[in-house]
Amino acid sequence: MKKTFFCKTLFILFLIFAPVVKAECEGFGAGFEGGMNASFCDENISFLPEAGASLKIETVPLYFYLSCGFNEDGFKNGKFSMEYWISNPRFGSSFIHYFWGPGLNLGIKEGNFAAGLSFAFGINFFASYNTEVYLRADPEACIVFSEEKKFVSGTGIFLGVREYF
Repeated sequence: MKKTFFCKTLFILFLIFAPVVKAECEGFGAGFEGGMNASFCDENISFLPEAGASLKIETVPLYFYLSCGFNEDGFKNGKFSMEYWISNPRFGSSFIHYFWGPGLNLGIKEGNFAAGLSFAFGINFFASYNTEVYLRADPEACIVFSEEKKFVSGTGIFLGVREYF
């Protein structure tokens, strides 16, 4: 896969979502993320770069993600995720926080509908008053509804930036 295609997609997602959220949604955070997803199905392991957008409502610990995975042929997977961060405390007296919580995923995997559960965990900090930087991992298990249902598990690791308005 070409890095330029991945970077262009990430940039386009940011250009689409950032102005809309800023204009219409005070009390929300919006941003973008990029990372790698490793999927395990049968005896196959695949690694897929992903780019996505994130949305956070400040008053509720719900986080929404829309991400797309790409390979050298183009679009491979698309996923909508919702996570509930049970906790987001600080590491002692540092400025770094850690988080964890369950999530739900709906999407398309290789042209078929998929649904599953995940468990997100990671670290985050505020680089400025309105800018959050995070690193999250989200192990997931899902069922792919193809001609024969398949169980797929995987783990994604993502680095993201979210701006609060």
